[in-house]
Amino acid sequence: MGEYTFWYRRYVLLLATVAAFVLLGHEICRRVWKGGVDPFERACYTGLIALVSWLATLWLTAIVHVMTAPVLLGRTFIVATVALLLWWRRTRGVTHAPAGSVPPATAATILLVAIPLVLWSVFILWRGVIIPPVSHDALAHHLPKAVLFSRAAGYEHLSFLDARIRNIPANYELMLAEVILIERSDDITEWLSLLSYLLLLVASAALCERWWRTPPAASGVAAMFVASVPVALLHSGAHKNDLMTAALLVGALVLAGRWVATGEVQTATAMVVVFAAAVGTKPQAAAVALCAAPLLFRGFRLKTMVRLALAGAIAFLLLGGFVYVSNAVNESVLIGIAGTHDEQTVVAYGDWINLWQAPYVLLAAPFVGTRYQLPVPWSETPWFWRKYEIFFSHLGIPFALCALAMPVVIIRWSRGRSRPLPMGAGGRDRPPLHDERVAVTAAAAAALLLMLPVDFRPHGMFAISLPRYALFVVPIVFGWTVGPLLRGRWTLPLAVIAAVSFGAYAVDNAVNDTFAPMEYVRWAAKNRGTRVVAFDANRAASLVDRRAGPQDAVAIDAGYGTWIHPAFGRELTRPVHFIPPGVGPVEIPESVRWVAIDRSYASIWEHPDFKDLSQARRFLVRGKPGPEEMRVLDALQKDRRFELVVYNRVTNQAVFRRIH
Repeated sequence: MGEYTFWYRRYVLLLATVAAFVLLGHEICRRVWKGGVDPFERACYTGLIALVSWLATLWLTAIVHVMTAPVLLGRTFIVATVALLLWWRRTRGVTHAPAGSVPPATAATILLVAIPLVLWSVFILWRGVIIPPVSHDALAHHLPKAVLFSRAAGYEHLSFLDARIRNIPANYELMLAEVILIERSDDITEWLSLLSYLLLLVASAALCERWWRTPPAASGVAAMFVASVPVALLHSGAHKNDLMTAALLVGALVLAGRWVATGEVQTATAMVVVFAAAVGTKPQAAAVALCAAPLLFRGFRLKTMVRLALAGAIAFLLLGGFVYVSNAVNESVLIGIAGTHDEQTVVAYGDWINLWQAPYVLLAAPFVGTRYQLPVPWSETPWFWRKYEIFFSHLGIPFALCALAMPVVIIRWSRGRSRPLPMGAGGRDRPPLHDERVAVTAAAAAALLLMLPVDFRPHGMFAISLPRYALFVVPIVFGWTVGPLLRGRWTLPLAVIAAVSFGAYAVDNAVNDTFAPMEYVRWAAKNRGTRVVAFDANRAASLVDRRAGPQDAVAIDAGYGTWIHPAFGRELTRPVHFIPPGVGPVEIPESVRWVAIDRSYASIWEHPDFKDLSQARRFLVRGKPGPEEMRVLDALQKDRRFELVVYNRVTNQAVFRRIH
């Protein structure tokens, strides 16, 4: 295509794609649900349709390996054209009534919700341009797969990567690959997380709107409480797929509630499709889909079930399920789920003590003042923890208080459930949706309970990681506790509380973010184009990146947790070869000038006596590499063609340079 020359090409093309799919989603939503849809609910369905349509087009091009910049730009043009034609046909000859005046209290509520969110969004967009990718998963997993997909013009089974990376779903990575293909850099790839964050908030507002018939401004207050959750704030500017998964799951639960209340076949179909997209993004979503599946048997009809099964099968293949098929064909596994810890295990199961320890951590962590350890009552020694890290963090004090109050609210509601709900927005009186609230809550609670015994090692790792996996329950908790108060005089005071909570947590996490603290962001703003990762500047691939030329070929000895992405270089043009694992001779292509060895995971996390997070002080970063981790290092130390440039014995990392 040639180099783009306009300064705005880094932003406009992505925003144009988003706008095209959102308009398409809006027009499809208008035709599928013609009536009885309130503003946030319609916006939720619009966003969900836009996202699944976007993913479907990516997979259609990725499966046949035509996912290139010209094809994707052409797709965006076609989508925009179709969306504009649909909009023109729908609005032709339609006149709109003038908007009425907004009451002062409502206007104040809107401003309290909108202004903080706009300021945070602007900050995240700006920060995404300023800093390079900085988190472990971004550098070891998400972005390397995206670059490899972009180079292959589509999805490939990356057999040379660790099973815990190659076997997991790839929806998010395909979206990253599109941004890389169109923008020819990774500078704004963080923006995808902000889009997922905003969709999660819209879905949260839609949930409250459906349950309590709250007007739009009040529904926005419920979303504001969700927006203030610290782990969501941290993820909104990071390379992770948890927000995207949570947005899809909450949206699917909104659809599930509508299906329970109305029995609309199109709603059930949309629910199945959105759940398929969630499972194609993160395997944990399957727990929620499984627990929500019984809701489909409302008013069972064989014809309807057959239609839903067919829609689900097609959606599964076009919205990320192709990865599971590829795994089955290439490795005879779907995702590597097993009950034991071995190389093929992605998710092990059976840590039953999590059934009570994980909920405690979920509720207690927000009240902990320390940054690096978590006191727990069953251990004299605090657990390893990171308060401001995207992998752990917490769900905030408002969530913890509301979660504790939620059983009382439900009991009181059940006692007065015979009373009708008040008139909804716009003067429409609807029957009580008791079954909808109970059905959705039961499905979400069952899914969370099903997830709790997941077995991460050392013990406790899943419990402190639970906040990001449990994001789908946050809108339900706030929906039960805050939602009923948003229909009267409590709306404005709650808006003030939500805005204060959001502001406090937003500033706190922006300043102290483990991977992108404000001090580092200010430094990066003064050193534009930097690729230095502040919290760990000397990983092997980063050292190579600072020494190698933009076209120098690099070989990597990669295992689980290896930082791969820096080896591609700032312009993502550097050839990268992966050294095959095994027991035979180490083969390095003649074109390779640099070799990066990053086999740190065993040294950091796999000390044989490291069984529990309370032992972190004794055993963290005290493991020993095994023969596989030392194989390439030992071979190159004997190879006269290479000289050792850097070696870190503690974390088992090394850089070699070809001299002959």
